[in-house]
Amino acid sequence: MSEKQTTKTEELPDNSRLILPLGLEHISKSVDKSIENVVDAREGNRKVFSTQWNRLNRNLMGGLQPGKMYVIAGRPGVGKSAFSNQLIFDVLDKNHDKNVIVLYWSFEMPGEQQILRAGSKHTKLQTAELLSSYCHQSD
Repeated sequence: MSEKQTTKTEELPDNSRLILPLGLEHISKSVDKSIENVVDAREGNRKVFSTQWNRLNRNLMGGLQPGKMYVIAGRPGVGKSAFSNQLIFDVLDKNHDKNVIVLYWSFEMPGEQQILRAGSKHTKLQTAELLSSYCHQSD
């Protein structure tokens, strides 16, 4: 004996009219936005801030993207602050013709210490040398 299965085709509801709770969107909006991103990228209209590191740019799909938050994490002493400072100044230098605002947050040290580190790198002097009252004199 064989049973005959019937298939009923139902029309799906128009989800664009669904009322969703505050902050939620239907997945179709995300699909539309994804397609828009692909079209923009193919037309060369993607907004990114490239860095001096080609491999990093490649992994970030062209560079840092406006409106995204990037977290640099690692164990103490591995160079997170040095990398972050280099990245920030590099992006600002490479994109000097654009209005770029960088929000930089660190739990490890206050802002003036970050600036001292950047100044140290720029002047090629140790931070302790910058803060010392003793000036190195050439013989």
